[in-house]
Amino acid sequence: MQLRPGEIVDGYRIQRPIGRGGMGAVYLAEHLSLRRPVALKIVTAALAEDPAFRERFEREARLAARLDHPNVVAVYDAGVHEAGPWLAMRYVDGQDLSRRLRAAEGGRLTPEAAVRVIEQVAAGLDHAHAAGLVHRDVKPANVLIEDGDAGRALLADFGLTKEVGDADDLTATGVVVGSVDYLAPERIAHGHVDGRADVYALAAMLWTLLTGRPPFDGQTATKLYRHVHAPRPEPSRLDPGLAGFDAVVARGMAIDPDQRYASAGDLARRRPRRARGPAAGRDGADRGPRRGRAGPGRRGGRRDRPAPEAAAVPGWRGWRRWCGGWW
Repeated sequence: MQLRPGEIVDGYRIQRPIGRGGMGAVYLAEHLSLRRPVALKIVTAALAEDPAFRERFEREARLAARLDHPNVVAVYDAGVHEAGPWLAMRYVDGQDLSRRLRAAEGGRLTPEAAVRVIEQVAAGLDHAHAAGLVHRDVKPANVLIEDGDAGRALLADFGLTKEVGDADDLTATGVVVGSVDYLAPERIAHGHVDGRADVYALAAMLWTLLTGRPPFDGQTATKLYRHVHAPRPEPSRLDPGLAGFDAVVARGMAIDPDQRYASAGDLARRRPRRARGPAAGRDGADRGPRRGRAGPGRRGGRRDRPAPEAAAVPGWRGWRRWCGGWW
């Protein structure tokens, strides 16, 4: 259902559409009493009729409303209208990070700009993790950048958020939810996650910001396999000037969650000296993942196997077999 400018949705006047996707549409609207601009997300009628999806949408409102941080898009209100369930959020006058990348020279940010974004997103993630929440879908499209000189970054879209301790990461049909380019190995292998899965996604996003490419190439199944088995990507292979980030990305994207940075903020603080501030280590270098069974390029003491070009993504039980029983 396409809403027209001037229509009223439970106390919000629609001004114009600002985004549309498979889940529904987002409109710039104004709260009639407070005269405050908001981003009003309205779910499509077809999805709203699905009890499981509707429950997930309502959960997004409850969980996101618990967060209050300058680097997290605030949720103000939620409800159900004849047009569909809706969510009123802070309106960010700017664009998402994926669009900013497409407009940037070479499709990537400067190291300094990339570090600024990662620092801010990390602050928002640490706040969410402290509240017992895992985002599960950290990616450029879910980071909003305000217009203006400051260009503040805000983490958005908590539609896949879960509370730490929830049983698993799977839908009822056994499908892992999230964006394939930023999925942590443990999400692919068994679905149980904590905040370290967001740390992995943040490191993968750092790679994308620096290089303009996703961490792993290939079809969906191949990318999933490489998240679990392939050597960790090194930015310096695409640009030697990015060598200072190799260890940061490697540790942040360590296959074993225990080998990663303890928090998103810890990752953000380990930027190389050239990209602002001191790095870790006596000589200013982060050493990457600590030695163990799942360091970059290794898997339980065995060399990584080549990624198969699979035509379909196996289900959960198939992934356990394909992952060679690592978990």
